Amino acid sequence: MIGVAIAALAMFGQDLLSTWLVQAEAGYRPVLSGVLDTLNWPMGMAVTYTTVTALQGHELALKIAVCAAVSAANFGGTTSAVRIGKRLRGRPVVSCCPHCPGGAA
Repeated sequence: MIGVAIAALAMFGQDLLSTWLVQAEAGYRPVLSGVLDTLNWPMGMAVTYTTVTALQGHELALKIAVCAAVSAANFGGTTSAVRIGKRLRGRPVVSCCPHCPGGAA
């Protein structure tokens, strides 16, 4: 069951990095984007390795646990990263028109 926890933690970390990467790219921050992208690759490899290893086994309960834990971590990582990133950006989101989310430009 340690593999389940490692897979979930790796997925959570990958979502944090991926979401912050998108925010950095949208904010035209090339150095931060490059750092986050570089860190994101090994995190993605950890997710792939841990999940594939678990899914190749013959233990159905482990497969179900990994799928559930990684799915929950996927949701939790993205929602957490958006909340944290919104605070870190420190500026309001400006929409392109009055009909877009966020109000008038």
